[in-house]
Amino acid sequence: MTTSLADKRRKRFLKEKEEYKDVNILIRKNYEKDVDVYFNKEGEILQIGNLKRRKNKKETKITMSSEQVEILKGKNLDLYRITQDPIVDTVYSVELKPTENLFVKSEEEFLQKIDTGNIKTYDVLIEIKDLVASISLSKKAKKLFQKKTEISINGSKVLKFYFTAKNDPHYMIHGINVFLKELIDNNKVDIKLPLDVDQCDIYTYKLFDKYVRT
Repeated sequence: MTTSLADKRRKRFLKEKEEYKDVNILIRKNYEKDVDVYFNKEGEILQIGNLKRRKNKKETKITMSSEQVEILKGKNLDLYRITQDPIVDTVYSVELKPTENLFVKSEEEFLQKIDTGNIKTYDVLIEIKDLVASISLSKKAKKLFQKKTEISINGSKVLKFYFTAKNDPHYMIHGINVFLKELIDNNKVDIKLPLDVDQCDIYTYKLFDKYVRT
């Protein structure tokens, strides 16, 4: 099925190519096409792109320009949402989720700030240097998952980190996710950052006892 769809797309591209003397114009034309965006009633983005999807009653599908969704390129979609214009109900936009929404969970899921500390006594270490975030688990933390087939902690398979303005946790600047299994299988996981967050505060859901940043 996938091969068939890919073949159809290839044939459609070749047909369109015949109409253009410069293939670069065609590539740009396809890049600038409007795209389908699926989201739920909370505005959480479920899918972006003109791929067939069986939409259920709890989802909304809209068409947005490539310029509108450019802000999402290479970003974590969990940090953004689709909002409807309060006056013109056919107009939608992409915006960062208010950080307040991340702080109104149960006490067990409450976001906590990661402070600079002694790297000899950490469970989770996050180092920020040269636009790279390096995350690692201590040997002690990794031992918790020995002989386990299901890699998760408190029901979560992902560690989430939110970079906020200094002393203003309600102004989120960026966010990254890292799979727990990656941290167990590797000494550390490096994630490239799109901007300098060295002076930002870092918040996370406290799944482990001791988080330290450097």
